[in-house]
Amino acid sequence: MRVVADGVLENGGIVHGIITEELKDRGAAYEKVQDFRVVENMNKRKDVMMELADGMVALPGSIGTLEEISQAISWTAIGDNAKPVAFYNYDGFYDNLDKLLKRMNKDDFLEDIYLDAIYFETDFDKILQFMKEYQAPAYREY
Repeated sequence: MRVVADGVLENGGIVHGIITEELKDRGAAYEKVQDFRVVENMNKRKDVMMELADGMVALPGSIGTLEEISQAISWTAIGDNAKPVAFYNYDGFYDNLDKLLKRMNKDDFLEDIYLDAIYFETDFDKILQFMKEYQAPAYREY
C-alpha cells in the first residue's frame, strides 16, 4: 500500500489512511499520509473506510484485501452497501474469484443482480466508468 500511497502523492492526490492502534504501535503508520486516522480495531477500520469511500477497488493483495472486499460485496447483497465494488484484475490475479462468484450464481447461491454489481477489469478507465454509472441493486426482501 505504501507504493500506491506514494504514487497518489507524487501525482498531487490526497492519501487517506485508516489504521488500527495495534498496527500503529507495531510501526505500520506512514508519516506521509495527509488524512491519517487511528481506530481501535479492524472492524472499525472497515466501517470508516467504507464510510469515506466513493466505492471500493481491490488491487491484487493478500487475505486481508480479500476479507475486506468480500465484506463490501456481502453488504451489497444485504443492503448495507450502495457503493460500487470492483477488482483491478492485473495479470488475471482475480480470475479464479470471478469464476467462483459465477459458480455461486450458477448454483443459485448468488442472485444475478448481486453478481452484476461486482466488476472485474484490467483497465482503470473502465473501472472508473463502472463506478460513475453504478446503480446499487435492490436489497433482498425476506
